[in-house]
Amino acid sequence: MDSSFKHGRRNDCLTSSANSDISSQLPQFLTKISSLPDKMEFMQILACQYDIAWEDKQANFRQIDRMLHHEAISPGALIVLPEMFSTGFSFNMDTVAEDTQRPAEQYMAQLAADTESCVIGGVVTRDLSGKGLNQALAMGPDGLAISRFTKLHPFSPAGEHHHFHRGHAPEVFDWQGWRIAMFVCYDLRFPEAFRLASKQDAQVMVVIANFPAKRDHHWRSLLVARAIENQCYIVAVNRIGSDPNAKYCGSSLIVDPMGHIVKDAGSEQKVLNIELEQDNLCEYRKAFPVLRDRWMI
Repeated sequence: MDSSFKHGRRNDCLTSSANSDISSQLPQFLTKISSLPDKMEFMQILACQYDIAWEDKQANFRQIDRMLHHEAISPGALIVLPEMFSTGFSFNMDTVAEDTQRPAEQYMAQLAADTESCVIGGVVTRDLSGKGLNQALAMGPDGLAISRFTKLHPFSPAGEHHHFHRGHAPEVFDWQGWRIAMFVCYDLRFPEAFRLASKQDAQVMVVIANFPAKRDHHWRSLLVARAIENQCYIVAVNRIGSDPNAKYCGSSLIVDPMGHIVKDAGSEQKVLNIELEQDNLCEYRKAFPVLRDRWMI
């Protein structure tokens, strides 16, 4: 098994919990959506790595459309975009934060509806104080938010904590019979957050980021570690290119529960397209039941 882990067929050996609370919703975009099964034996992942146009939402929407145009997307897929996918990692709140029209969320809703998929991407909203919330949003094909997670650890070395409030806890949601958790960039350095998601039976942990090239080794090493210690899939989506603050390494990865990197986008613009098969995840956890011995967190 160590040399031939296969990528995750559906199983019923893991407990499930209630869906995460929905903090917002958008209008429906389709008058009729094809019925999707409650459980899927395979889940297609499409992870989009690209050079984010600085503070230009419409340009980034067009870029994603071009990237996905030639991809065969199955209903029930999971499409993943980077942190602050429509603007880049900017503290210019008047530009990056969603206004009343919510253009980034509307775009995600339309993409999810058009592809009958769940779309995960990074958006910025404001709380009642006017301070920002750096969020990972999961949007369903009915135009409704499935889950909304706020980054737990604003990146204080760059001053993010002065502009954004932190979140409070991981959230795990259900999509087509899979248990999925979302994290944002700097959260990767805090394994206790991932362990809390693991306790909610997370099977796929999604990390969206604007992670700098000078710490590429950290990015890769920590992603592999999170997969191994939680016996889960990691879907990690970073950006390439540069902005006024940093150069970015790309290195979007799909990592299996044994820590094998099964897809690597390198430093090029690319869509990682893979199907995860869930039965083997269940079998591996049963054969090597590390998670049953956790007790501190």
